[in-house]
Amino acid sequence: MKKTTTLFAFLITLSASAQSVDFYYDGPDANVYNLLEYPSDPTRLLQATWVTNPAPTPSGYVIEEITNGTLNTLSFPLCNQITLAPHEVSGGFLMPGNTTNLGNEVFFFDGTNTYTYDINPGALGSDMLSFNTVEGETYFSANNGSQYQAFRFVNASTVEQLTNETEPVISVCAKWGDTLYYNVQGFNPVTSNPVFKLKKAMWNGVDYDYAQIRELEVPSGGTQVSWRDPVIKWGKLFLTESVIDWSSTQSTPRRVISVDSNSQVIEYFELYKLGFSKLELFEWNNKLYSYLNGESDLYSTLDGLSFPVESTVSGGNLVDDKVVDGNFYLSVSKNNGTFDFVNYDGSFTPLFNGPGYLKFREDNDGLFYLAQSPDVNGSAVVYYVNTATDEFNSVQVGDGNILPFDNASIIFENQFTFLFQNLSPTDNSTDVLQLSNILALEEAALETGTIYPNPITNKEMLHVKSDRSDSYLLYNSHGMKIQSGRLVIGENPIELNNLEAGVYFFVTEKSVEKLMIE
Repeated sequence: MKKTTTLFAFLITLSASAQSVDFYYDGPDANVYNLLEYPSDPTRLLQATWVTNPAPTPSGYVIEEITNGTLNTLSFPLCNQITLAPHEVSGGFLMPGNTTNLGNEVFFFDGTNTYTYDINPGALGSDMLSFNTVEGETYFSANNGSQYQAFRFVNASTVEQLTNETEPVISVCAKWGDTLYYNVQGFNPVTSNPVFKLKKAMWNGVDYDYAQIRELEVPSGGTQVSWRDPVIKWGKLFLTESVIDWSSTQSTPRRVISVDSNSQVIEYFELYKLGFSKLELFEWNNKLYSYLNGESDLYSTLDGLSFPVESTVSGGNLVDDKVVDGNFYLSVSKNNGTFDFVNYDGSFTPLFNGPGYLKFREDNDGLFYLAQSPDVNGSAVVYYVNTATDEFNSVQVGDGNILPFDNASIIFENQFTFLFQNLSPTDNSTDVLQLSNILALEEAALETGTIYPNPITNKEMLHVKSDRSDSYLLYNSHGMKIQSGRLVIGENPIELNNLEAGVYFFVTEKSVEKLMIE
């Protein structure tokens, strides 16, 4: 167990701005990248860790459960090495891995059983390329033995092949009704350049009909085209279209396009950028908005006919966005090296300015969280915002990085839970930390009558009535989590473990009740 001096836990008395940082797990490894809930049991936390092995053993991920401060590695029958991080689907995880007899194949884990899909029959494997979640369904690209095709996850025993292309399908990018839109990479035999194609698969009631919508030829040597960020509005499918030069040697175009039901394409604005900055597209307040990461202009359209610049941020560039609870927030990289956190309502209203890099993370119960790694003193900070009031508060975490990956934080046990990489000279391990949500306790509508007796002595058994399967957390008046567990439908007896007398808060996913211990 290493020292915990890099963590500054603020034990603040109950107030509208109080949160505290707690260790959930003091990790020994540096290469932890994902946090996940255990399939079918949201009270169990998993982490995905990358393990580098010496040749000829392949490197890959291991999935570990964190239980009472220890790690337990999960094993999956038939699979001896996971090659991509798990992708959460209904009821479990999809993962590609090296199997015993089928090569590198896709398999599904539901928390108890493992199901392997023999997409490329035999021992050669399907070498899956990518996962995409579109309109709540999960798609992936894998080799069926003749070519990479698009597949849809149906359930534990079934995946459905959706395409029958002669060129590799890279990804599914959108769904509009019964029509799927996907990206194919071809090849021009005359110029030897890659040719990327936007195509669609239309369900006719029996099978799919296919049509090509758009084709872009790009220079060879690492240039790719992606279509992403689908929004369906005004009888059109809107997409961002980005030509990315991964070698960063030339400026390449990014566009917003729309496609109607007859496959007619409209190009809106076009921006050129060096490197791989992405064009963002999203809906807010009955408009579509777009901006290029690292640029200052914010574009919008109210009717889908034109897409002009609506606003330009002064003295900086737009780098991240968040629409939550009807509010529109932006992170702005300032020219002086600091960052602004702003509320946008037709103009940019700064709510906070500080050093470091701000990235939007999770939202939960009227709060959402931003991570700054690190500030000018080398310390990481978590900021949290009350979306009803724009109240803005912070908790200093310690010397290190709050990992910026999309799956490096989750809401677990109703708390913001995140990966933190230490940066001390003697410790670069990754820990799992939690912020207790005291603001939510203060502002929650307190209930009565679901827990009894109340008041209670610390030697009595607490009883909880629940009309649903749920999890519970018990906080003291300083905001520290004291106890947690599961509730079943009906009567639930709970031991209080000789707690000190005082005020506590019994929290479930739907309610908060004040508990007095005498």
